[in-house]
Amino acid sequence: MTNGALLVGILLLGTVRALSQQRTAGIAGPSDEMAPKTQSGTVSNNDAALNRTTESNNATNQSSTEVRGPRFDPTPVQIPPIVNEMRRPITSMDLLTIRDLKGVQISPDGKSVAFVVSQAVYETNSYRTGLFVVGTEPGSKPVNLGSGGPPRWSEVGEYLSESPSWSPDSRYITYRLKRGKTWQIWRWNREGGEPIQLTHNRHDVQTFEWSPDGTRIIFEIAKSVGPEEAQRLSERGMLYDD
Repeated sequence: MTNGALLVGILLLGTVRALSQQRTAGIAGPSDEMAPKTQSGTVSNNDAALNRTTESNNATNQSSTEVRGPRFDPTPVQIPPIVNEMRRPITSMDLLTIRDLKGVQISPDGKSVAFVVSQAVYETNSYRTGLFVVGTEPGSKPVNLGSGGPPRWSEVGEYLSESPSWSPDSRYITYRLKRGKTWQIWRWNREGGEPIQLTHNRHDVQTFEWSPDGTRIIFEIAKSVGPEEAQRLSERGMLYDD
């Protein structure tokens, strides 16, 4: 485990503001006053980030070090149509390349389901993923939204599942995706098309949640401490309450 501080941000969709605030402990509530600091938001496709950061100065929070597993194949998982074939015994390769469901979420209007699928690739010793949406009406066919990004692994090598999230109006699907060095929030249209990156933080987004009115996304960021601070904590421990 790597010691770090948790930061909380608010993404305002369609609003251009950038504020930040440093706290001595805890997480600031929505009614707290906010003082401008040097941290800036990034606007992408008319979406702007309002970052409210709440950092614990005693490093009581911890974030997991990213664990590297098998390689990642960016080719999206495909779900081919079912065809009638002659029955045959199941092979070890069938079991290895079986598509696994790694997260599922029904839309607020109950008309669609978004889900993430993972599949091992024997030839390259890697994994590929796919993000899909399918209607709840009988006979609906899944729409492939593209790759769901690299898998996340626990410290013991377990594949960590994560469900996509829907906007309150059921128009958009959001999911954490790593394209580059950090995990950020990306948004897809339920009908398909290229995703839009909503956050552009230097640190990994850990969790996020839509506000009930759909105008904000609240998210947590794990800010790792430097090597000197990590060494100090390993020697002296952490101060939980003074």
